[in-house]
Amino acid sequence: MRIVPIEDIKISENRQRKEFTPEALIELQSSLETGGLQNAIVVREQNGELILVSGERRLRAIKELYSLEVPIKYNGLQLKVGEAPIVTLGELSPLEAEQAELDENICLKDLTWQERSQALLRLSNLRQAQAAEKGETYTTRDLAIEVKGDARGGYQQAMRTNLIVAKHLDNPLINKAKTADEAYKLLKHEEKRQANIQLAQEVGKTFQNTDHKVLKGNCLEILAEEQFKKKFDVILIDPPYGMGATDFGDAGGRRDYVNHSYTDDSSSFKVLMTEF
Repeated sequence: MRIVPIEDIKISENRQRKEFTPEALIELQSSLETGGLQNAIVVREQNGELILVSGERRLRAIKELYSLEVPIKYNGLQLKVGEAPIVTLGELSPLEAEQAELDENICLKDLTWQERSQALLRLSNLRQAQAAEKGETYTTRDLAIEVKGDARGGYQQAMRTNLIVAKHLDNPLINKAKTADEAYKLLKHEEKRQANIQLAQEVGKTFQNTDHKVLKGNCLEILAEEQFKKKFDVILIDPPYGMGATDFGDAGGRRDYVNHSYTDDSSSFKVLMTEF
């Protein structure tokens, strides 16, 4: 790695990427200003010139900050305005090569949510491996700062959501979701469904329908019967709770019918609790 004047880095005219959204560059500028530059610009040397290979977005963001006389740091090293750290292709380790491949894609706006989630997972795995080499750790908070320039809860949760669903994209149900958030909800629903199936299978080994009795009626009358004075497994009661539920109506049309057979006032509630 070496430090060179940023103007010495040339961008080839035949590079495929021509457009960069202002929003993405602003996000990156904010990240560079607060967290510094984590990785050097990758170049190749050709005819005595430094030709950009990877890091064009970072290069543009750095130039914009320098135009405002805003200095940045590179891995804790304070750079002078107008300087940029570079590495050549031959200097890259396997982890750095992975970094070079990800750099140009992680904040692109035209990625599908599936592609973006996969890219974020790759970036997180890469950063964790890089941190492990230094005896450090890399968290979801760090990922949020690097990608979004902000570590508030919503940004961290977005990172967690993407990292989780990226590991399940081989599931057609998850992959067909419209957004990462929708995929996450589907994944949690499926996990709960599978847990219920497993629980039912386990319970079914020792419990049968004949082991249980369900009674419906006035709980005070039922509990007064001699056979129920010794033991109760479950007592499930409907109001009265003293909250006026008898006047709630049909819940805005969501209930098919309304058939309140009780009075849910405070006096009824007191009777219930006294007897209970």
